[in-house]
Amino acid sequence: MKKTIIAIIFLAVCITAYSQDKPQIPNGDFETWTYDGANLPNNWNSFQTADGKYASTAYKEKNRQVQRSTDTRPGSSGHYSCKIWAREINAIIVKVVAQGNLTSGRIHAAAMSATDGDNYNYSDRDGSTKNNGVTNPCAMKFTGKPDSLVAWIKFVPNGTDSKHPYAMLNAYIHDNFDFVTGYSQESSSSHLVARAEKEVASNGGKWQRVSVPFTYVSNVEPQYILINIATNTYPGGGNEDDALYVDDIEMIYNTGIDLPMPSCGWSSLYLDFNAKVPSGATAYYATKMEAGYVT
Repeated sequence: MKKTIIAIIFLAVCITAYSQDKPQIPNGDFETWTYDGANLPNNWNSFQTADGKYASTAYKEKNRQVQRSTDTRPGSSGHYSCKIWAREINAIIVKVVAQGNLTSGRIHAAAMSATDGDNYNYSDRDGSTKNNGVTNPCAMKFTGKPDSLVAWIKFVPNGTDSKHPYAMLNAYIHDNFDFVTGYSQESSSSHLVARAEKEVASNGGKWQRVSVPFTYVSNVEPQYILINIATNTYPGGGNEDDALYVDDIEMIYNTGIDLPMPSCGWSSLYLDFNAKVPSGATAYYATKMEAGYVT
């Protein structure tokens, strides 16, 4: 709703506005699933689009770990979220847990050990896959410089892993480079613009709004973003059937707006997006105007 804000204060203030006209994440609301039906959201990738030595065995139809869900976050106007889950794999002698893994880049599966450096996610700028007449890129173009990433997460562990109890939400803004991130390796920071990294607790298996600030590390030009979402922060951690739902990923851009105050002590400001009022100010929004008077 567009609102006129009147701030009541006797000093000049700076209001932090959250603009929505900056670059956002394609299909960040997970409403489009035409690439592989209910098995993979458009613009995102998982094991069925992986490359590497074990790509063909990392994913089979019966071993899906991504699915469209109608369990949406509170207050959502959409119809779907994305569910990812962990599964158990028989690795000759022992059983290991393969965490659910959703990425805006591509999964590289080249080693049997989950913690091996040959297993990682990366931005494959020249890579893409095609299915049902739809082309899915394996790198996500992105030129913004947001202040934070916000996502709605519902993490439902199947039991407790006391050593590794957290799900993972990470994002890396980088330049024109096939940026790599994994448990035991990451590309040179010379290609990195900013990072946002979060360990996500279960919150009792309830939906939660997770906000992750970006830390900027260089002035290189942003051209891509690599977002990784997993059922556990540790490869092989967690339990079979650990489930994570994600919905409405959004980039937040904070912009300060100076609002001078005249001698009467109040001023008005028209905004068509959300804003944070500074401490010491009182804000109202107009609901009606009659004969020149605002209610």
